[in-house]
Amino acid sequence: MRSWTLYVTLLVAACAPAPPVPARHATPSSVAPGKPSSRPPFEDTLRLLKTMEYPDAELRAKAVRARFAAEIGVCRWRGTEAMSDEAFQAVASMVPAELFRALKVARDRRSTCSSAEATEALQSIDRLVATFASELAWRAPTFDPSAPILLSQGPCQCELDHFDHAATAFYPYWLRGKVPATPLGALGTIAYVGMTFDDDGNVRHVESPGRAGEPAGEPFDLAHAELVRTAHAAGVGVDWVIQQPDWARWSARTAAERRRVFDALATSLARISSTDRRDGVTLWFTGYPADAGAERMFDDLISAIVTKQKAGGMPGRISVLVPQDAVGAGLYDYRHLVNLVGQMRPDAERSQGGAVFVLLEEPTTESKKRLRMGIEEAPLQGPDRRRLLRAIVPVITFDGRSWQQLSDDEIYAAYNYAGLGFWLSSTELKPSRASR
Repeated sequence: MRSWTLYVTLLVAACAPAPPVPARHATPSSVAPGKPSSRPPFEDTLRLLKTMEYPDAELRAKAVRARFAAEIGVCRWRGTEAMSDEAFQAVASMVPAELFRALKVARDRRSTCSSAEATEALQSIDRLVATFASELAWRAPTFDPSAPILLSQGPCQCELDHFDHAATAFYPYWLRGKVPATPLGALGTIAYVGMTFDDDGNVRHVESPGRAGEPAGEPFDLAHAELVRTAHAAGVGVDWVIQQPDWARWSARTAAERRRVFDALATSLARISSTDRRDGVTLWFTGYPADAGAERMFDDLISAIVTKQKAGGMPGRISVLVPQDAVGAGLYDYRHLVNLVGQMRPDAERSQGGAVFVLLEEPTTESKKRLRMGIEEAPLQGPDRRRLLRAIVPVITFDGRSWQQLSDDEIYAAYNYAGLGFWLSSTELKPSRASR
């Protein structure tokens, strides 16, 4: 195993097969597709979704829709996880008669839906999902700043043997004190999600509104410092993910004020990646203004971070994190993405430079191909298209049990992109059949 490999390991109990549970709580794999089941419809899906943490509410909503469509078995979303006819009949007592008839029509069409029929089917799925609004309501994650970041070394029986490249795992701050569910053994980078910046450009934790970013040499907290030491000892990088979803006050600032904030932010981020030995930063600027002036200022921010990192004597990575539905427009227009990659990766063939992380929508069997198709159809020259594809890293949220889909996603990413990233969750990890 390569020397830089860090093993992120679940507790033994998490990797081991689940203990016996009552029939009404049986796992999906315990009932063969199409066979009768005594479980209430959607019980397993609802239970799983309650434990999965998605990057944002919109991605979660799309995941919920995709999973309900797959379980009902409508149009092209019908798969092995589709409920039996007996289970589907039980849905009739849960929804209005008119909605049940619409769902049945969509289910009976199977994979023969036209585009219009697929749209109609998804509208019915949305109405179905709405009946579970209370069970699916988003709940703010709990956060204990004193809890440790649980990472330990040693192989896990749940890991996928065919992962042969360094992957990036996004670690949300609210997982502290929990053991994250990851199917991976080999990691290249752990991206810590939980930092933002204030109105003066100071980096701080999202849960500490009154606390500025740490001064040089003083880590934000001991748990994160321990993460950095452990990761670097194994040759694994640690990135700050700097998120900023609120740009309302930004529009009221003058150009000079905006530049002052970004200049201060660039200095803070360069200090983090040089003085504190972090290996890089990832900018997650959801809803960033789309005007030309804002785009130029973003480019200047990237350039300033790279320049200051080099001046600090320890150049680090600079990457961006983008929702899939934002790719191809505004700040993340294909041509501008190519330019950003040029700034983040001055060497076109460099494999260790910054990345364009893309938060994939579900179902990933479609979204990963749609992402590639958009790049193929973009007005780019061959070398630019290749450079962009070599910088794209799709990021998925693994549900702990869809091993075949995960294998398909990894193989597709290996051949079409720069790798595959994972948004970590505390969902229980079910061993694949191969590891049992």
